[in-house]
Formats: sequence, structure tokens, C-alpha cells
Amino acid sequence: FGFGIWVPEVSSSHLLSLSPASGYNVGQIMIAEIRDVGPGGFGVASSPDGPVMIPRVLAGETVRFKVSGRRRGVSWGEAEKILSPSPHRVTPPCPFYTECGGCNLQHASIEHQLEIKSAILKRNLARISRIQSPPSVTLTASPPLHYRTRMILQIRNGRMGFFARNSHRLVTVSSCPLMPVVMQEQMLALREHPRIRAVAEGRLVLLSNGKQVSAAGMEGGEWFFPEGLQDITFPFPDGDFSVDPRNFVQANIFTMPAMQALARPQSATVQSGADLYAGAGFLTLSLARACPREVWAVESESRNLERLRRNLAVNGFTHVHVVESQIVKRHWPPVDFLVLDPPRKGVPPRVLHALAAIPPAEMVLFSCDSATFSRDLGRLVEAGFSISACTLIDNFPQTDHMEIAARLVAPA
Repeated sequence: FGFGIWVPEVSSSHLLSLSPASGYNVGQIMIAEIRDVGPGGFGVASSPDGPVMIPRVLAGETVRFKVSGRRRGVSWGEAEKILSPSPHRVTPPCPFYTECGGCNLQHASIEHQLEIKSAILKRNLARISRIQSPPSVTLTASPPLHYRTRMILQIRNGRMGFFARNSHRLVTVSSCPLMPVVMQEQMLALREHPRIRAVAEGRLVLLSNGKQVSAAGMEGGEWFFPEGLQDITFPFPDGDFSVDPRNFVQANIFTMPAMQALARPQSATVQSGADLYAGAGFLTLSLARACPREVWAVESESRNLERLRRNLAVNGFTHVHVVESQIVKRHWPPVDFLVLDPPRKGVPPRVLHALAAIPPAEMVLFSCDSATFSRDLGRLVEAGFSISACTLIDNFPQTDHMEIAARLVAPA
């Protein structure tokens, strides 16, 4: 519906007595009970005219809301008062929560946030994967605040902040509870930097491991470095992982070790592996440590390729073959173990067909989108793979976003 959200199916037993029953107008005040919370963090009420989507509400709450619009058979509203609050409702930790578009679940306890995400994942597994017996899901939790490795701030006419929800209106902020303290301090220091103040339209990227911070700005498609470019190193058991703000890096400082652990094979007989979306080498380090004979790392973006090679060299991994290619254009040799961590759009069908033709004995599929994850997982199961484990990793507390990992075993 324009925002990449999912609207739950609503049975007739869930219809409410909204008044008037039909033909309501933008600006009209209404009362409804929230039946569910779906992707985007939107609460879902039901009416004779179809679903009503309302942000910053929780299931079971009765809310008074103002109708703000209607698109493609779905009405949208803004809560004006919570008449009957959920026991899971908490005070948001950020004073800018109602204005900033970055977070959408700060009004829910961290425990309830995980329940919401688990329900979203399980619904998508049932609806999209079409797997007869969807796997049980284990949870990997994260501290709720100060977890972000990388943040992108927007700059407009020398002012810095985040966009409001579903808009390009800038919300200037003096703090962000998702940032490590050192990152917040850097953000405040750079707000008055002459180079930042001179930017008409651009963005600032902050990168931190919780102890150090590095900054890079972009204006007109060109990078600039207000205080010089600095590498940030994340020390892990499988090797030191170094990047700068221009590289891709997983979002959560605290769950990165758990992701690397999931990227290791369970079988002690594994000798070879492949990382088909290697990036700067975050998961490749785990494969290189676990697969002693050879590893293939496939990546297409030039800056990530450079960093991937450097990270492998620094850690002494000489048995990793770096392949500069888009994965859909490359055939890889048969391997014992394979890791897929694709972008949000998921794995191309051609890659899934190739996996079915030369299946690794063991494979791990990562995803940051429960819908495309469910689609790809269903296709792999249809091709004969079996699921041995499924994990929801809370990489994005205070939001509806999640990371998911499934471990699969090749057909016998």
C-alpha cells in the first residue's frame, strides 16, 4: 500500500461497530479496538469499509483516532487518545518518538516487541512459504538501546536530523537512544561543524563499535569527511572486522557475534564453503575459520570488495577466493556449506535453482525481511531442502524490523 506493509486478513467476526459504518471522511473522529499489529508497526482495526491502519497503538487497546486518508481500500488514522491502554504499553525512551520516523514500536515493552515480531514472522511463514509444517522459531534478544553500529542522518540547509514518518520533512534531534553514547556525542559535535552547516541537501553517516566513532558525509553524490576518514574495527573470535562509514555493516553491535555463530557449519566434516553475498566480509570470516580447504566469497560492489580483501589479508585467510561478480551472473563450484545473506528483495530464482542443482550439504539463509524470507524458504523446501533450525534475531529493537536465519540441510 505504498509503504511496504502487510495488512492482516480480517474475518467477519472481527468487524467492529464503527460509526458511521461507511463513507467516513478525512478528519472524522472515530473509536475502535486494535485487533493486531503488523509490519510497519501499524495497529489494525476493522470496519465495514475495510482495515484501518493506525501507528503507535497496540493490540487490545481502544483508541480514539482521526481518519487521515484512504488508499486502495485501506483507511489510515492517527491516534488522538488511548482510551484503554494495553498492559504492554510503556513510555517511549525518546522525546522525539512521535515526530521522528525512525522507530515505530517504542511504545511497547521490549518483551512485547519480540512477541509482535514473532507473530509477524509466523504469519508470513504460514501465508507465504506454504510450508506444511512451518519451523518453530527461537529468539536471540538484544539490549533495547544504544545498539546501532551505523546511522544515517539527513541534512537540509545545514540542519541535521531524521525524516518524519512517510515524508521528507526533517525532524532535528538532540539525541537518539539507539545510538551508542559516543555516537550521540559525535552527532552533537558535528551539528555546528562548518562543513555540515554548508550542506544544502545531503546526509551524514555515523559508524561506531561502541567505543570509537567515524563520520562521512555525502552531498551531490560525493563523499566528504568532516573530521577525516577513520576505520572502525569490530573484534570477533573469528577475526577482526574493519570497515568505514561507506561500507555495509550489520546494524546491531550486540547481536553480531550471534550472527557469526549462526554462519558456522554444524558438521565437523565441512571442508569448503561459499558466501554468496559477502559484502565487506563479516560472515566470510566465520566461513574462513570453519572451512579449512577453501572458501568462495562473491561480491559486486567495489568499495566492499576492497574492504573484503583487506579483512581477509589482515586475518591471514589465504584460502578464500574473492569473486568480483553479481551472484546472479556467477556459477560457483560445489561446496559443503553455503551462506546466503541477500538484500531485502531476497534471493533471485536463478540462484535458488542453481542451489537445487548443486546443493551444499548444509546452508544458512539470512534475511532482514520476513516476507521475502518466507518466499525463499518455501522455494528451498520445495526444492528438497529440510529446515533444521529457524532463529529470529532482534537486530532492530524499538522497530518492527528483524533479522532471521534458517539452517537447511540438503536432500538426502
